[in-house]
Amino acid sequence: PQASATKAITSLTLGRAIQLGHLTMSDLDKPLISFLKDLNPTKLVEGAEKITLHKALTMHGGLSVSSDKWKELQKKPEALKGQGLVQTLLENSGPITSESQSYHYQSPDPIMVMQVLDAVVPGSAKDFINSELFYKLGINNYSWLNDLSGLPKGESGSTMTSRDMIKWGTLVINNGKWNDEQLISSKFLANATSRMTKPTEDWQPDTFNYGYFWYQTDITVGDKSYDATFAWGGGGQRVIVVAELDLTIVITGHDRDDQIMAQIAKTVVPAFVE
Repeated sequence: PQASATKAITSLTLGRAIQLGHLTMSDLDKPLISFLKDLNPTKLVEGAEKITLHKALTMHGGLSVSSDKWKELQKKPEALKGQGLVQTLLENSGPITSESQSYHYQSPDPIMVMQVLDAVVPGSAKDFINSELFYKLGINNYSWLNDLSGLPKGESGSTMTSRDMIKWGTLVINNGKWNDEQLISSKFLANATSRMTKPTEDWQPDTFNYGYFWYQTDITVGDKSYDATFAWGGGGQRVIVVAELDLTIVITGHDRDDQIMAQIAKTVVPAFVE
């Protein structure tokens, strides 16, 4: 199980949609709701138009629905099918303001990104992921759970082998290319794996930065620093890429306390430094 490392795949899928022309880089700064034609904008919370794909990808969507309210809303699953899930979230959130749009790691942001994917690609998001990413990468032994909308969960729920996890790292090292085909928009991927913002949750180390559902940190070996980008899922799931060393490190396991990253910096990366 990939847990939240799934978010990194959701990000790459959006990059695939951009590469194929279903979205553009400028679309990242447009109101997210403008892509969701089934919404009733008259019922949405004040400021809903302030949420863009860029904001959602960097965990700055600004939605705020209490856990008690969310439990209550889930008692009517029929209202959460398709874009009804976003409609429900945006009807029951607090106002979207510059204050609410600070960094907050939560599920609604990747959920909304997956909704946009489903709205803009041919067919469904599920079929697009399978045919335009997994098939091309030779990944056929996987699963991906659906959320309440019926779409693949944007935030978690995918399962695959460690051998296939390496392929995501290879894509990053090769700037989005696979077998000489540009699968992921290189411009999007550069943003996704860069230092777009600073995570502020207590459990996220101060040395970590955040891009589009990908993390970034510096790993120092001797007097040199290496740029590392990585997908991170709870329980010890990671795809760590150090492009300068042509190195992808894949980890699966149970590491709730995040102790493994210290060993990666202390032992693994130095082993590949000449």
